[in-house]
Amino acid sequence: MATAASAQTGAVQFDEEKWEKKDERKKFLTMKYGQHQLKLIQKRLKVEFWLDIKLRDMFEIEVSFHITIQ
Repeated sequence: MATAASAQTGAVQFDEEKWEKKDERKKFLTMKYGQHQLKLIQKRLKVEFWLDIKLRDMFEIEVSFHITIQ
């Protein structure tokens, strides 16, 4: 926020503490999963991808992706 003194000089000064607190909070808001939980998710994904590959091999399914950009 601009202070009264800065209004007289025409310069804009912001409250640095307010911005620092906002940046501090941002760190915690963006963290969704802990490291242990991420490891479990990665293991689960590896198993799902392996299963997908094996099922495609068993049923002889070929996958091709066609992407068109308009």
